[in-house]
Amino acid sequence: MPEQPSLDQLLAGLRDSEWRTRWRAAQDLGELRDKRAFDSLVEALADQRIEVRLAATAALVRVDAERAFDHLLDQLEHHDNYAAATALGWHGDRRATGPLVAKLSEVLSRGRSRTPEDVAMCMRGADSLGRLNDPAAVEVLVRLGQDHDSSLRREAARALGDIGDPRALEFLMALLADSDIRVRSDAVRALGKLGRPEAVEPLIRILREETGDMACAAAEALGDLGDARALEPLVDHVHTISDSTSRWFAAVALGKLRDPRALEQLLRALRDQAVEVRCGAAEGLGLLGDARALPDLETAALRDEGEWELGNVRDCAQQAIERIRS
Repeated sequence: MPEQPSLDQLLAGLRDSEWRTRWRAAQDLGELRDKRAFDSLVEALADQRIEVRLAATAALVRVDAERAFDHLLDQLEHHDNYAAATALGWHGDRRATGPLVAKLSEVLSRGRSRTPEDVAMCMRGADSLGRLNDPAAVEVLVRLGQDHDSSLRREAARALGDIGDPRALEFLMALLADSDIRVRSDAVRALGKLGRPEAVEPLIRILREETGDMACAAAEALGDLGDARALEPLVDHVHTISDSTSRWFAAVALGKLRDPRALEQLLRALRDQAVEVRCGAAEGLGLLGDARALPDLETAALRDEGEWELGNVRDCAQQAIERIRS
């Protein structure tokens, strides 16, 4: 195991003539989290190489988040530093909402003349606004979600879901007709986070009519909404669809409904031929929390040797047992 560089070595590296050395030193100083590096990292914000500036920006938050805030705002507002947009989301201070909204509005006004750096600013800024969970960002995110760039529409949908403001409902419902399936899928998951009953019937329709990631997203969203109207469609999906992955999502969603009527269906799914479905059933039973499932789960934890890329039945069953007993 190579010896880690000392603080003094890293500070010297931050002044090295080779930009890759400076870049690496900034990254390592972030990992070191020594507050004595703060002033040197601030100086590195003016480095001639953008790679170094971005690394120093990210490191500042890790070294001293409170002192970093004003520097991050300056980098966002006056230097178009998109790493600062990300760092402000990590910082978690809602005072950053206004400057982030202003920066996104400024970039969006450039239209199709935007640069790749502008797109990065929008994507990172939207992600940070979602992390800050501030309803004041809804308007600019809706505007972002109408952009010609599908990657920006996706980020907007995700952020609106994270914020969970009901004002986003109509817009997210409209995104269900987007030309890009990835945007539609993100809008579906965002609707699950909004918690609005108006989304239940459209999501049930998607579950019944769509396949692949759209069906998975609809099942996940219906579980998040927890509305009893989803019980029968989710049961049908678990037992009749050929796609084992979407059936896994549906089984987990059944547990999230916390409806006693799901118990028998999940116990049946625990004996399904598909490993994915058995894992989902075990997880769903844990979420359901009904102690009557314990004997079947204990049997699965002892005897079911099924495995798939995301886990195995034994572990899922054991975790469900512990959840029910806790």
